[in-house]
Amino acid sequence: MYDFKNNEELRSFFNVNPELEPSQRFTLHNREEVVSFETMLNKHVETETHLSFHSLNLIRAFDYCMSLSENGRKLFAAILDLKITIAFLFIDAIKFAPDFNALNHRDGTNILEDESLFNKKMKMLHHNIDLAVRYRAFYDKFMGLNIMLLNPSKYEDYNNTIRGRKNKFQSLVKGLLDDKSISSLIEQVTYLDNNYRTPEVHKTGSMRTWVLTSQDLFLDKQLNLMNYFNWVLGYADWVDTVIADNKEKSLRFIEQNNKV
Repeated sequence: MYDFKNNEELRSFFNVNPELEPSQRFTLHNREEVVSFETMLNKHVETETHLSFHSLNLIRAFDYCMSLSENGRKLFAAILDLKITIAFLFIDAIKFAPDFNALNHRDGTNILEDESLFNKKMKMLHHNIDLAVRYRAFYDKFMGLNIMLLNPSKYEDYNNTIRGRKNKFQSLVKGLLDDKSISSLIEQVTYLDNNYRTPEVHKTGSMRTWVLTSQDLFLDKQLNLMNYFNWVLGYADWVDTVIADNKEKSLRFIEQNNKV
């Protein structure tokens, strides 16, 4: 059993009072704070990557969530979390993308005979593993958000599912999303699990066997991993569209009720 005694000593040393924790947690209280947060987050991503970043509109999401009669705060928390995940993926995918030299180095060169290439490959392996884990986190959060948007009464069923979330997701959104979209998403998650995330997190790892080689196998696997970035941005646009459509419906509903 883990001994928490050391934690108590550290708290005492730094004068930390855990009873104050709930009141000290970061939260966005109103629309003005949401505007400030989104502006600063987008700017942070642009500073890190030198590219414009506007995926997933938090302000519009906040306006929509606050118009809901129930679970608006919970839905906005999920969207905020997904926005941060997408921002980090954007930074990682752009800032740490393999340079063309390393990508195009498929001549069978032994990395043990080329220290410069060895360093590039190790950097690539390092960030590939981080990306695989973060991509998988995105998909779990994205599937959960789908259920909150399309079948909110069943969200806890999904959230409480420890194993078999992919199957649970399919059953909860069947008839709410077209079969082709569901099938495509599940295929992406399954491929990510089988080829990248599961071997690195739960087994002895497999990325090193293809990242550290200079053969066609490397480029094929690397391009497949890099393609997840395009899917993430596409799904972010989809969330924006759903929120915009739902917001319009909500406004029309309010207007019609006010006329009565």
